[in-house]
Amino acid sequence: MEMFKMKVAVQDVDAIVAEVFSMFEEVAQNRDMDYILSSELKGEALPVDRMFLEMMLTNLLSNAFKFTPDGGTVDFTIREVSREENRGTYEFAVRDTGVGMSPEFMKRMFEPFAQEHDGGRGESRGSGLGLSIAHQLAELMGGGIRAVSEEGKGTEMTLWLPFEISETM
Repeated sequence: MEMFKMKVAVQDVDAIVAEVFSMFEEVAQNRDMDYILSSELKGEALPVDRMFLEMMLTNLLSNAFKFTPDGGTVDFTIREVSREENRGTYEFAVRDTGVGMSPEFMKRMFEPFAQEHDGGRGESRGSGLGLSIAHQLAELMGGGIRAVSEEGKGTEMTLWLPFEISETM
C-alpha cells in the first residue's frame, strides 16, 4: 500500500457527504429515482483524508446508480455506530433497488477488474476497479466494506471507518 499517501486533517464530514451526495442529484432527477440522504452526524469534525473518503463514497454511489433501473431508489445513510473514549466508528451505507449481485460474484467483488453485468441500462460497465479501490482504501484507514445483496432486489454496501476523536475537535 505504499502508493497510497494519506493526508489526514480534521474535516467536516457532513460537508464531504453533502458534496458527494449532490454529485448524483441531477442523475437521480433525470432518471425519476428516489435518492435519499439520512445523516445522524451533526457537524462532526473528524480526522480523515478528504480525497480518500470522497473517492470511496463516490465509488459506492456510482455503482448503486449504475445498477439501479430508472424509477428505482438509492438510500445513502451515515451514522455513528460506536464511541468509546477517544474512538468512534462510523458507517456510510448505500442501499439500492438495483439488479443485485449473485453469491458467486460476491466472493470476488473486491478483486481488481471484477465485473458481473452491465445493469441492463446499456451503459459502459466501467473498469471494475471502483469496489477494489474503495475496499483497499477502507482497509488502509482501519475499516472495511460489507455487502448484502440479492439478485433482482438490490444491494446494500456498508463502508465502516474508525476515527480518533479529540475533545478539541
